Order: sequence, then structure tokens, then C-alpha cells
Amino acid sequence: MANPANPPVKQWRVGTWSMGIALIMTGALLGAAQFNGTSGWIDHIWLWWPLLAIVLGIEIIIHLAMSKEQSPIIRYDLFSIVALSLVGGLCLFLAAAQSTGILDEMKQSLDSEYRTVSIAPVEQELESSVKRIVLQADEWLGGSIRVDAAPSVDGAASRAAAFGDCRIAVSSGGKEPAAIEMARARTVGGTMYISLHKPAEGRGFNDTSARCNATVVLPQQMPVELDTGNNNVTLADGKLPQGWSRTKRQ
Repeated sequence: MANPANPPVKQWRVGTWSMGIALIMTGALLGAAQFNGTSGWIDHIWLWWPLLAIVLGIEIIIHLAMSKEQSPIIRYDLFSIVALSLVGGLCLFLAAAQSTGILDEMKQSLDSEYRTVSIAPVEQELESSVKRIVLQADEWLGGSIRVDAAPSVDGAASRAAAFGDCRIAVSSGGKEPAAIEMARARTVGGTMYISLHKPAEGRGFNDTSARCNATVVLPQQMPVELDTGNNNVTLADGKLPQGWSRTKRQ
């Protein structure tokens, strides 16, 4: 039975104070995140992780300075040391992720949303010197290409047109482009070239590649060569009109 006149001396274990300070700082950041959003907490939590080592070192120095023993023995709070090591390791990981840009990629991936944007339309009248049309497309546009053959109209000039839409990822609160420039037309000699180019895409955790569905309308009576690679091409009647051909890429 303990003697009331000589109560047991409380044993100071190094790490207890450091653990308490770490919990206070973490709670303060979590509380601030409720008002400023989680992004502020994620951006700043890794900034204070070196303080854990500083506070733990100060606690050891104070313990040695206040000890009355000739050769003081430092006793550690094992649970607090392990918890501080885990928190410090997490903060170190966040610091490395922030410096390499991985953290920004993760936040952008979580905040992005998909929106539909129109393809900038291209419509061009065929010159009298044009004798054939070549439709070219980059590999793997991520969507489909519909090719329609427009019959000729008496008294009207033949025209070629390309239009459609793309589904792209946009950061939350960001503004999508007014239109995506991916269709171009150019006449060289007696050939008109209509090309469909894959929109620019980013690299990272978030899949920023666009999914584009394009429609191309060409004169039915004009010889056409379809050089569309492995893209999914849909024809109006399910077959090539007379005088049209499709090129197979190697």
C-alpha cells in the first residue's frame, strides 16, 4: 500500500509531450480544413513535419537538464514514438509528392469533371480543279468517325464539311475551350486533303485524353480515299459508295 506521505513520483517518458503537440497541430489543421476546404490542409500539412523532430529533440534536452541523476537514463514512450514516426513518414511522403508534382496530379484527378465541347467545324467548297478527296485521321482518336456521302444537287457547288464533338476532362471550376481545333482541309493540285488530328492530351494519373466523335460529309460523285487507320469508321449505308476506297495502314 502506497504511503500518502510519499506519493509515487510520476515517470517522465520522452515522446509524450511531442505526441501531444503533434495531435494539437493536426487537430488545428483539420479544423481549419472544415472552413477553407481540404486542399489547404493537404497543401500545408507537410510543411510542419520537421517540427516533430525539433520538438522531440527539445523534449530530450529538457529531460536531461532537469534530471538529478549523475547518468540519467532516458525512458521513451514507445507508443508516442511509433505514432510520431508514422506521422513524420506520412508528411515526408507528402513533401516528396508535392516536390515531384504527384500531389498536384492527384488533386487534379479528384477535382476534374467531363464536359462536351464542339469540334470547330470546317466547310469548304470544292474548286473545279479538285478531282479526288483524301480523308486522313490520326490513330486512335478515342471515338468514332461517321462518313456521309452527299448526293450532288443541280446548280449547287460541291462542298466538304467536318464537325462533331469531344468529351474532355476539365478541372472543377475551370472553363472548357470554346471549340477544339482538330479538323483541317487543304487543297494541293487536284486533291483535297481533309485531316482529323487527335487533340492535345496530358500525362499523369488523370485520363485527360479526349473522346471525339466526328462527322465528315463528302460529295458522293467525287472519288474518295479513306485513310483512317484503326479508327471506328461508320458509313451511312454500311458500304463504300462507288468510286470510294479505303487504305489499310501497315
